[in-house]
Amino acid sequence: MRSVAASSGWWVAGFSACMAWSYHTLFLSALGIARDPLWCDAWVWGFVEGSQAVAALACGFVLARAVRNRPGLRLALCGMTAVTGSVLIGVGHLEGAGLSSVTAVGEALCGIGLALLFLIWGRRLSLLDEADAELLMLVSFGLGALGCVGLLMASGPLRVVLSAVLAALACWLGCFGEGRARAVPPVARNERSTPEARAVAGCAGGAGGVGAGGMRTAVPAGCVADAGGAALSASAAGGVALVTAAIRRRSHELSVFLLCFLIWFLFAFFRILAAPSLVAGDVLMAPFSLAFILVGAGLALCLMYSRYTNFTLVFRWALPLVTCACGVVFATGARNGHVLAYLINFVALFGAQAICLIAAVKHARRTGVSSFFLFGGLLAAQGSAVVCGTVVGLRLFAVAEPVQMAGVSLLAVGAVTLAVMMMGFGPRWVPNGGATAMGAAAPPAPAVGAECAAAAGSEPAAGASEPPMCAEPPCAKAEAAGSGVACRFGNPAACVNAGGDCDRNVQDQAERLFMSEALQLSRRFALTQRETQVAALLLAGRNRPYIRDELVISLHTVHAHARSIFAKCQVHSQQELIDLARSTD
Repeated sequence: MRSVAASSGWWVAGFSACMAWSYHTLFLSALGIARDPLWCDAWVWGFVEGSQAVAALACGFVLARAVRNRPGLRLALCGMTAVTGSVLIGVGHLEGAGLSSVTAVGEALCGIGLALLFLIWGRRLSLLDEADAELLMLVSFGLGALGCVGLLMASGPLRVVLSAVLAALACWLGCFGEGRARAVPPVARNERSTPEARAVAGCAGGAGGVGAGGMRTAVPAGCVADAGGAALSASAAGGVALVTAAIRRRSHELSVFLLCFLIWFLFAFFRILAAPSLVAGDVLMAPFSLAFILVGAGLALCLMYSRYTNFTLVFRWALPLVTCACGVVFATGARNGHVLAYLINFVALFGAQAICLIAAVKHARRTGVSSFFLFGGLLAAQGSAVVCGTVVGLRLFAVAEPVQMAGVSLLAVGAVTLAVMMMGFGPRWVPNGGATAMGAAAPPAPAVGAECAAAAGSEPAAGASEPPMCAEPPCAKAEAAGSGVACRFGNPAACVNAGGDCDRNVQDQAERLFMSEALQLSRRFALTQRETQVAALLLAGRNRPYIRDELVISLHTVHAHARSIFAKCQVHSQQELIDLARSTD
């Protein structure tokens, strides 16, 4: 995979332009309109997000096949809506109209353009590996924030021209210049280029059984169900069965869509309560700009120190901040309090959006789910939630007293928190990775020091803080005896019932190969249990963010273990470690 720094400069520029234009469009729904009543501010935002939701559904589920391999058609649809919408919004603001027919049409077109842009860029970013995707998202967020603030500082016709140029640039770079990366879908690219596939193919000596035939085991089981259900499509029972099977296969994504709807409902609801019509747009620009700085710093810290960089981080980021915004609004009630709550709410919104993009890109790459389906569902959930949140917020703001609004707000936060907890307790709610199930399905690291020492006929080293792993895990003999016990990659002492013979597909064979090499290094250089797990993934050619997601540890811990492994093995890079392991075979 080409690195972001060397070969993906155009990707960074294009996605940065996309982020800058989306943030600028979002802020224009408040800037210059706050002189009018609050309903005007809310409904302009609703025009953007509502149109985005409809366009996301249409493009994600209907137009996906039509525009997938037609960059010219994608550019025409995306550029026409985004550029025209930006021009109409700018002209409406130059005329001093808060909500007119011109701005309403412009906001609707911008919503469609946003949906098309994020669908296009979501498909492109899903071709990147975990490290490149996280780096590109962080860099693009910073550059996009600078571009948005620069646009907001411009005035008059210059802002209209710059906004249209930025939208056109994002569309052009998103539709063209994909090169070889777009020739292979994300899931197929993973299966054919993973170190596991190459290693096992080499060990097999070109045998056909492990080659193309073995690769087919990575295809989702739903594809087989689709092929078998096509014959029953003529009957009602067959159609119901297909729909039920599709829902079960996509239960992970559907639950994420529902929870994203709930959290964006809170964002829209508290934006109404935190930004009354008496607060002018110039006052709101300062917290809007400061939110970018806080989110950028928070994202960097989360990517470095958080053990879970998946969809759970969206809610761990957003829910505490939304609760704080609710408390600030009703504890102060003054103008400065509303500005502070507005800042907190946008910190929660920007951070949740960026984390959701990172998680969606990684999930689409590692599971093979259609990026059009995944990003279309997320955009539809976001847009429909904003429309519902603005409607509820306006109704409550018009008829309720401050005490009643505080009570309803706390109930809304509590209900969303309860929904997240109930759905998050499911062991398969967190979308799974490739080798190790994440979340509750991930087995804990066992204590195997004494057991390994007994198997080797020796005692554990005295004073060792963490015992080295044994060369042959306890489940290896049971597996060889045909007891139906298989070992999970990265945790050879944790045995799970396979319900029959061990799965002999390509991935399992490669996992055992890399783990055996890591165990040899462990015996030779006295690596600890966790270091052996990290070494196995390093030998598989995995990057640091991938290892963090697999072992559910922070990126900082991964770097620390990698440095320790390199020091013990007296190497200086991952490639040198791989060469060392191969030389000991």
